[in-house]
Amino acid sequence: MRNLKWLILLGLLYFRITASAQSPGDSTQFLKEVKISGDKFSSNNETSRIEKLDSSNFSKLLNANLADQLNREGNLFIKSYGSGSLSTIALRGTGAAHSALLWNGLQICSPMHGLYDLSLIPTFLLDDVSLQYGGSSASGGNGAVGGAIHLNSAAGSEKGLGVKLLSGFGSYGFLQNGISIHLAKNKLFTTTRFYSVAAVNHYTYTNTEGNSAKLTNSSYHQNAFSHDLRYGTKDNNFNLHLWYLNNKRKIPPHMLAASSEQEQEDHSFRTAAEWNRTKDHWQWAIRSGYSTEYLRYKDPATNLDEKSNSRSFQTDGDLSWNKHNGWIFGTQISLLHSEAQSSGYQEWKQLNQLNQILTSTYQNKKLEINANLKFGIYNGNALPLLPSLGMLFNFTKTTGLRMNIASIYRIPTLNDLYWKPGGNPDLKPEHGTASAISLFTKYEKSNLSLNVEGGVFYSRLNEVLVWLPASDGVYHAYNIQEVISRGLEGNFSAAWSKKDFQISIKISPQYNLSTIEKTAPQFNTVIGKQLIYTPKVLLKSRSEIKYKSWSLLYDQEYTGYRYVTADESQWLNPFSVTDISLGWEKKVSAINLTLLFTVKNAWDKSYQVIAWRAMPGRNYQAGIMMSFH
Repeated sequence: MRNLKWLILLGLLYFRITASAQSPGDSTQFLKEVKISGDKFSSNNETSRIEKLDSSNFSKLLNANLADQLNREGNLFIKSYGSGSLSTIALRGTGAAHSALLWNGLQICSPMHGLYDLSLIPTFLLDDVSLQYGGSSASGGNGAVGGAIHLNSAAGSEKGLGVKLLSGFGSYGFLQNGISIHLAKNKLFTTTRFYSVAAVNHYTYTNTEGNSAKLTNSSYHQNAFSHDLRYGTKDNNFNLHLWYLNNKRKIPPHMLAASSEQEQEDHSFRTAAEWNRTKDHWQWAIRSGYSTEYLRYKDPATNLDEKSNSRSFQTDGDLSWNKHNGWIFGTQISLLHSEAQSSGYQEWKQLNQLNQILTSTYQNKKLEINANLKFGIYNGNALPLLPSLGMLFNFTKTTGLRMNIASIYRIPTLNDLYWKPGGNPDLKPEHGTASAISLFTKYEKSNLSLNVEGGVFYSRLNEVLVWLPASDGVYHAYNIQEVISRGLEGNFSAAWSKKDFQISIKISPQYNLSTIEKTAPQFNTVIGKQLIYTPKVLLKSRSEIKYKSWSLLYDQEYTGYRYVTADESQWLNPFSVTDISLGWEKKVSAINLTLLFTVKNAWDKSYQVIAWRAMPGRNYQAGIMMSFH
C-alpha cells in the first residue's frame, strides 16, 4: 500500500505539471485514431487466426483480470486454482508453458518456469488484447507452440484532458478501483493509470462429503500502475511504456486439507521504449525493454520461506520494405538476456538468446502469402532453422481459405536447466511442427450479419521436456516424450439489428485430442493417453441483447472430462457454468456513464477446474465507470 501511495503522489504531480501547459481550447479538439503497435509482425499476418478481444467499458467492468476475459472470450482452456488464484492458459491442447505472452512486443513469461499467472494482469491497464492461435514461432518467440497472447497499451489519440474512473464491488468482499488520466497537446500524448483490487474471498463451496463449506486463507489484494507516452507524428514517433504490479495473496487449502497458512507475494516492474519511423517505402522500429520480477512464498507450517528474483533485457530491431506492388520484405533481429536466482540455485543463472527473422509477404485482392524463416542461438547452442508459411485465399468476396504450417520450438527454462536437485544443463529445446487449415464465410445484408469459420489443427512436438522420478526418488528433467495434438475448432457469430434493438450470438466449439506418443520404456502405459487437464470437448457461447442504453449478456461455458492422472484412471467431471450480466450505458451531460451488474455461476453449479480446488458458487459483482473529455 505504501508503494501505491507514492505512485499516486507521483501521478498527481505529473498530472499537475502537464495540465498547467494545457490550453482550454484543446479539450474540444480531436485527432483521427492512430494505432501504434509494438508487435507489427503478428498484427500484419492475416494467414493465422487472430482474435481481438473486447476492449469496451463493459468488458473492463466484467473482467477484473486477463484470465477472466480470456476464459469468457477465447476458444481455450484456463487452468484456474480458484478465484484470485493461479490461472494459466492451454491453447489447442498444449501445456501452460507452450503459449507466448508479449507486452508491447516484449516477451514477459518467466525465464524461470516459462509461465505467467494471468490472474495477475488487470484488464484496466490494457488497451488491446489479441489472441493468436497456432504455432507462431517467428512472431511469438520462444514457446509460441499453441499460440501467443499480444498485450498492448497506448497513450491514446484524443486531444485535451480525459479522465476515466472505475469502481466495483461484489461478493466475498470483492472491491476494485481504477483511475485513468489522459493528457495530450500538440505531438505529446500520455495516459497514466492506477488500479487496485482486493477480496476477502472466503467463498462457499460443496466439499467431498456433499456439504457446504467455506474457503479460508484465501484473501488477496493488488496495486498496479502503468504509464504510456507517445511523442511525434504517425510516421515518426517515440513510445514509452511503464508497468508496475504488487500482488499479495494467501493460498487456501485444497479440499482434502484442514487448513493452510501459505501465502505468496509478487512484484513486477517493466519498461519498454520504442521508436517507429516510416519514410517512402521503408518502415523501421527499434524497441528495447527491461523486466524484473520478485516472488516470495511462505508456509509457516513447514518453515518455508522461498524467494526468487528474475530480470530480463530485450532489444529488437525491425526493418521492412513495401514495394507497392503487393510485396513486403522485412527482417527482425532480437536479443534477449534473462537471469534468475532462487532457492533452487543460489547463484544467478543466465539464458541468452539471439534471433533473426526474415519475412516476406505478398498481397492482392484474392491472395495473401506470408513466409518466415527464423534462426538463432541460445547460450551458445544453435537453434534449428524455423520456417513458417501461411496463406489466405479468397474464393469470393465473402468466402475464403486460411492455412498455415510452422516449425515450433521451446527452449528449456532456467529451472529446467539448473534447479537443484533434478535440473539438467544438457536438455535440448522442444521442437516440432504445427499446422492448421480452415474455411470461412461471411454474409452481410441490411441489418443482418453472419460469420462462420471452421477447421482442423495438428501439431507434433518432439523432445518434450518432463520431470520424472529417478531411482533415487528425486524428480529429474528429461527430453523423452513426443506429443501430438489434433482437433477441430469453429467460430460462429451472428448479429441482427433494427432501430434501437440489437441481438448477437457467438458460439465457439472445440474438440481436441492431445496424446503422448512416445516416452521412456518404464512409462509406456501412458502412450496414447490424453494429456492431464486437457479437455477433449470445449464449448463457449455468448449472447447479447441490446435495447437503447440497456444490454443483457449471457455467457455459457461447457468443459468436458479432464484426466488428472497420466494413465487416465482418475478424472474430473464435466461442468457447465453460466454468467448473466445487465448493463446500462449512456452519455449524461459531458460524462459517459456505464453501469454493470453480473451474476456469476448463475445456476450455482459445484465444480472443479483443478482437482480438489474448489470454485465459487453463485456470486455477484457490480460496477460503475465514468469517463469524460
